[in-house]
Amino acid sequence: CEESRVRKALSSIQAAALAALLAIPATAGEKSPAEPFLAAHTTEHRGFLEQPFVHGPVRDGRCSACHNPPGSATAMVKPGNALCLSCHADRKADLEKPYVHSPFKDGDCSTCHDPHASPNRYRLNQPLNDLCVMCHDPTSAEQKKKHFGIAVQKARCSTCHSPHGSTQKALLHEKQHAPFASSLCESCHVENPPAGKVTLKDAPGTLCLGCHDNLREFGAMKVVHAPFRQRLCLRCHFPHASQRDYFLVGGTVPDCGQCHPGKERDHPIVGHPTGGNRVSPKDGKPFTCVSCHHPHGSSHARLLFAERDDEGFCMTCHKK
Repeated sequence: CEESRVRKALSSIQAAALAALLAIPATAGEKSPAEPFLAAHTTEHRGFLEQPFVHGPVRDGRCSACHNPPGSATAMVKPGNALCLSCHADRKADLEKPYVHSPFKDGDCSTCHDPHASPNRYRLNQPLNDLCVMCHDPTSAEQKKKHFGIAVQKARCSTCHSPHGSTQKALLHEKQHAPFASSLCESCHVENPPAGKVTLKDAPGTLCLGCHDNLREFGAMKVVHAPFRQRLCLRCHFPHASQRDYFLVGGTVPDCGQCHPGKERDHPIVGHPTGGNRVSPKDGKPFTCVSCHHPHGSSHARLLFAERDDEGFCMTCHKK
């Protein structure tokens, strides 16, 4: 009868609506039928969201990405590292490198990382160096030997070392400063320094010029870059290993921006035709500060390679 057909139609509509509701991914803090695990752990979830560093699935309320509901809290979709690598596929390459950090290779990611949320960057269980010293005692004879007698330093361990995998020496970067690559620490450092703290034989700038004597000529030029004049080499360069050319700390533009903020917006080059694609016609390399300015010294104003009204300045990049 007509009433029966109406009931069937309403039933179909309700079923479709319920299916659509279940297909909607749960948002942070909401109890969705699609996430029964989240609905059962709302108090814990709320606490995770209050932390500075929250894991993506936790932030989005996607508990089922890792947990196997309606199982217990320990029932996971995949065991151990396999679960993490299913999303962090870029880490798989680290497992193939000559050196692989043992907690990453043999253990579980939760050895170092909190899978939900943490007050520490990268969701570490503890501040980085505190976490490292749980296994690596910097005051031990073995570690002091590896670090030329240095046991106390302010730098993070990850400044030099990879916590996952690397090509050699457990180092984060492949490009190594010549003395560092050759283990000639004595070129710059005092062995077994007092109190185990980093101690240099001389001021950094003086040490650098001992090997990079060719840079001295820039100190006598008309315009000398302030950090170079003050021998603050470490403001721009890292002395051990780096992934960047010239061992720059943060890359040309970021490094320059530390002292010259806003220049990427109001610099004259912004309105120049080359400013749009940021590629130098000279060699096809990215157009950066050092395309026009010398980072140490110059005989021209503003550390330029040539005077701005000189045709040769444009010819540095543009051919006739």
